[in-house]
Amino acid sequence: MLADLTTAPGHFEALSANRKGQFSMRLTANWRVMFEVADDPIPTLAAGGIDLDGVRSVRILEVADYHER
Repeated sequence: MLADLTTAPGHFEALSANRKGQFSMRLTANWRVMFEVADDPIPTLAAGGIDLDGVRSVRILEVADYHER
């Protein structure tokens, strides 16, 4: 479950702006792995948003130092 990553080392975070719907985990001070939910359909909460407890698969988008962009 994706919810398990929210308490794992690496600082899990939901991204915003042009990366809305994506998530990241910190690998080092600046490097991140960015990913999105790959489940179809994407599990959602009744109040809106993604149900992290229901996510079973993710798609890795990139590993990058996106702070240098």
